[in-house]
Amino acid sequence: ALGHCRKASVGGVGAAQAQPVVIKDENDNIVFTMIHNGTLINYKELATKYGVDFSHTETDSQIFCKTVWKAGYRALDEYDGAGAFIFWDSRDGDNAIKVFKGASLYYENDDNLYIERPLYIMQNENSVWLSSIEESLKFINDENYTIEPLKHNILYTILGGKIIGEDKVDRSKRKSVEKLVYVYKNQNYKPNTYGYNNSRFNNSLMDKWDSWDDYYDTRYPKINNSKKINK
Repeated sequence: ALGHCRKASVGGVGAAQAQPVVIKDENDNIVFTMIHNGTLINYKELATKYGVDFSHTETDSQIFCKTVWKAGYRALDEYDGAGAFIFWDSRDGDNAIKVFKGASLYYENDDNLYIERPLYIMQNENSVWLSSIEESLKFINDENYTIEPLKHNILYTILGGKIIGEDKVDRSKRKSVEKLVYVYKNQNYKPNTYGYNNSRFNNSLMDKWDSWDDYYDTRYPKINNSKKINK
């Protein structure tokens, strides 16, 4: 089962923008499903690159879902912004899901990778649970199963409650927030607790940070032993 509680950052708030995002065939059958936590920057550019029509699509998640449906998971190498994703694709011929937690540069000339959005996994011999909120897994964890952060930049395949595949994704040259930071700095905006929408920021929280670097280090810390990027 896939569920999602959306915190809107791109697009309106309503049933039309709700997640999971689904793609249907001509018979109204669901053929592809995506859940996305995060905000993407270059989603329209990627859609254009792969010939995706987004004229009637509103949110970054909806447009990126169409892009992955058409281009495949190579799109995970190419997006700028932040993302943790779960996918289901009917073309795989089974009930497997794909799971991905991105990590990328904070800005274009940074030297460290940062976790873009959290994603945790809890599993036993026959089942897997996933959540961006660790506390939600703790709440249902009656058997004291281990809860761990999912590894970054690996596309997992999960089938029958077991991880059956791991494919590395290279995001060492992608950036998370550089363009958005530029906009906010020039308009004298402050980030909210999610870093994007000025209309809902909390002044008391902003008092804790003196700079964008402080903010990002607090919410999305650097990865231990992160790869040094040679420019």
